[in-house]
Amino acid sequence: YYQSWAEWRKCGGMKADGVDVKKFGYTHLAYSFAGISSSGLLEAYFGGTYEFANYKLFNSLKDDNPGLKTLIAVGGWTFNQDRFVQASNDAGRREKFAKSVVDFLETHGFDGIDLDWEYPVTRQGTPDDFDNYPKLCQALREEFNRAGHQDWIISVATSINPDTLKRGFDMVNMYPWVSFFNMMTYDISGAWDSNAGSLTDMQYITNTFDYILYDLEIPRNKLVIGMAAYGRSMWLADDKCTGFGCPIKGAGETGCPGEPGFLPYFELVDMMNNGNYDLLTTNYDTGSVEMITGTSTGKKFYTTFDSTETFNIKYQYAFANCMRGIMW
Repeated sequence: YYQSWAEWRKCGGMKADGVDVKKFGYTHLAYSFAGISSSGLLEAYFGGTYEFANYKLFNSLKDDNPGLKTLIAVGGWTFNQDRFVQASNDAGRREKFAKSVVDFLETHGFDGIDLDWEYPVTRQGTPDDFDNYPKLCQALREEFNRAGHQDWIISVATSINPDTLKRGFDMVNMYPWVSFFNMMTYDISGAWDSNAGSLTDMQYITNTFDYILYDLEIPRNKLVIGMAAYGRSMWLADDKCTGFGCPIKGAGETGCPGEPGFLPYFELVDMMNNGNYDLLTTNYDTGSVEMITGTSTGKKFYTTFDSTETFNIKYQYAFANCMRGIMW
């Protein structure tokens, strides 16, 4: 995923055509995010046209990387979920949205769409979302086929939380229509919890995948495992309890992007290289790294993230289970 606001970050900024495709071997890039208008059409975020030039830059990456596929991601955590409800809750609206997607992709040169509805049924959703989401995917696939774009991609960003997954995502009836599911195997724990936990807990991840693979019997080549190229920092409630499971009382360190408790990966690397921590250890039970840092005022912070070693644990899991790939 390329974040459209990355261009304006005060550190680690990146323009839309700045992704080094060859260095990292990317096969698919998703531009995040687009939105849905009040009339149920796919549109640039907030309906503006200022991103059109960025779409052109983004898709120009295919000029030097002919095998690359680009997608427009729609939604995201901060998007008005009611728009997804309205676009999916009857056949006419689904068809209208699907036609607008075809127009959008043809106009701007994308190769597909990534649906990032967070989340159906919950967060302004309705109980009908569970049945309507597969129908929306079907409407998109059928409209793509009618327009002669049988090779266009439909991906679905999907929660790894088993309750959210079971409540809102009918994967069994979705998978015939979608190219793959981008499993959001991150943000498993953070400052919103009561106790320090792992951002990318492998025990949690494998339990959910066992349900997907063996109970739902979703084809393995429809599953993409997510990686977290960032860390989550939590403020420890007791400076004498500084590990996994210890009580926390909110967000910890604030990184360069300015979001409390969020540290981009390049800042974590700098902290490790400069020795700016009290304790650094790998938790092999969760398959993630734990860093303890302190301040002059006595505050202690617990930060959870992945290292090269723990990234590889997740990569090997995806490889051993014949999944379609990995993403971040």
